[in-house]
Amino acid sequence: MPEAADPHAPISSDEAGERDTVDAAPGQGANWPIGEHAQLGLETVPGWTPPAAYARESTRDTGPRGVDSLLPNWAATHPGAGHSGYRPESTIGGDERVRIYETNKYPWRPICQLTIHSRLGDEFIGTGWLIGPRTIVTAGHCVYLPAMGGWAKRVVVSAARNGQDRPFSSVVATKFHSVRGWTVDGKREHDYAVISLAEDAALPEVGQFGYAVYDTPTLLGSYVNLAGYPADKDGGTTLWWSARRSAQVDAHVLRYDADTAAGQSGAPVWRLDPSTGRRVVVGIHTNGALTGNSATRINACVFANLAKWTA
Repeated sequence: MPEAADPHAPISSDEAGERDTVDAAPGQGANWPIGEHAQLGLETVPGWTPPAAYARESTRDTGPRGVDSLLPNWAATHPGAGHSGYRPESTIGGDERVRIYETNKYPWRPICQLTIHSRLGDEFIGTGWLIGPRTIVTAGHCVYLPAMGGWAKRVVVSAARNGQDRPFSSVVATKFHSVRGWTVDGKREHDYAVISLAEDAALPEVGQFGYAVYDTPTLLGSYVNLAGYPADKDGGTTLWWSARRSAQVDAHVLRYDADTAAGQSGAPVWRLDPSTGRRVVVGIHTNGALTGNSATRINACVFANLAKWTA
């Protein structure tokens, strides 16, 4: 019997066993103030306090320009692929998202608004985050769009965008990397990718997130922060944050009740360590589900590919 293809095998746009812990990649921000809610592992955001109990009614808002809205359409014509498990991102109970106005400060600064141009001429909104001056992590479906001709034609990256204000200008990227599990097999658990910037488009002044592999007991039930550019808010030009405890953790996926909408795919899902003030990304937000919203978990295989693509 032939050996099964490795779903984590890297595939680039210019080409046709989890461990318990892994040290985080170098990040920034350990010395930045962490605020009054840090003891919970939460960022302190003006105008927000940790909620008490909440209703589990769900309202779904995909937004007209979020790249995520393509996934249900793709699944309808490819019933054998993993996309059939996708559902629109959602707010759960009341919408608790809070707008971030000081996007030029850490930890918001490395989060990027993505304007994605498909090969068929359509334009969509997504989110990414820097792990190096030339490397932006995002969801696989933000750069490889099965329903729109495959690899994106180009992606315009705007770090720390705040409406019409782009404090680090915008750069255009045309080189992308993902894995066989997404580009060939279409599996939700392998929905992750990076955008590689040209040398003359590097963003060393922006800073970056660290990322790591945590064991399941550490992740389960801990607070996670999430921030991205939802298409239902200001046309996807403003940054919005929310946070909840993780509700379910498996080998490839994190699930949580943090409020999101289409356009936030690719957003960082991070833990804040109150003892050190260090922010560490543990997942890449991708989509909604019947039980909440979810991210591709950074496990050992994902970590290894991110490190390889950064190098």
